Amino acid sequence: MDAITKGLWVVDLYSEEGVVMTGDYAGYEFKFNDNETLNALKSGSSVSGTWKPNISDYTITTNFPGAANPLDKLSSVWKLTDSDWDYVKSESSVTGIKRLLHLRKK
Repeated sequence: MDAITKGLWVVDLYSEEGVVMTGDYAGYEFKFNDNETLNALKSGSSVSGTWKPNISDYTITTNFPGAANPLDKLSSVWKLTDSDWDYVKSESSVTGIKRLLHLRKK
């Protein structure tokens, strides 16, 4: 988990059903902490959430309770499709809507 907890992450791609909405996350940086808390940072403010890895299923569950758009869209179980030390590609399906999320280490 060192790969994810060391450093800050930015959204490289976010889409729903093929519609790219990456711009909604411009300026956000994400910090994944060792204690499974997660912070979304933007313009000096922070929104707290949680993250839970599942190594055997290759998933990460993220939750931003009570968060407004666009952070509420990140509360989901994300299936990791590709990753390395400096990027993560994942997908999720919520109420039949396919979402893609690619993060890049800053």
